[in-house]
Amino acid sequence: MIAAVIPTLYRPPTLGPLMATLAADGVEVILIDTREREPAIYQWWNEGVRQARFLEADHIAILNDDIRVAPGTMAHMAAVLDANPDLGCVYPQGGPASVPASLAVQRTEGLWHSNAALGMVGWCFMIPANLGIPFDERYRWWAGDDAFEESVRRAGRSVGCAVGLYVEHLESYSAPKRWNDLQPLVDADRAIWYGPERWA
Repeated sequence: MIAAVIPTLYRPPTLGPLMATLAADGVEVILIDTREREPAIYQWWNEGVRQARFLEADHIAILNDDIRVAPGTMAHMAAVLDANPDLGCVYPQGGPASVPASLAVQRTEGLWHSNAALGMVGWCFMIPANLGIPFDERYRWWAGDDAFEESVRRAGRSVGCAVGLYVEHLESYSAPKRWNDLQPLVDADRAIWYGPERWA
């Protein structure tokens, strides 16, 4: 069974179609309502992963609420993981949503925003439910996906892009509305990522 963890605050217009596509594909959606909660995205992801494991999911996707996926996207990522036991995490490319016929995968290092030629995207990725590597909750809003990607590789697993699988990441709906609250968190996260605390 595939479960998808989706934290949401404002329930943007993109969320309904996303959930409808996932439901039609038989994906169990774990919607985490973040209203009246302190910003802590990696804590929310850990919470969703725990719920997915309780439901006995085999594969767990972490998704933004502002993406557009084609039917079969989650099944494709799960099939890529199953076909490549060394993978601890798989993600799509960014672009108009579509699913390829091939299960080709390209191993990568780093995140796309870290000047990687092709790097993990934090807004849509999937892990095996038994991976056992939590998200680092010292981070609140930024760099936790970088830290996770690095932890997967340091544990001896690969991270890879599902070649030809495209998911459209639409313009962020929630973050700009609360940037005054988020900017200090991002600054604190950067201080951890680039400082000695990173290896504590």
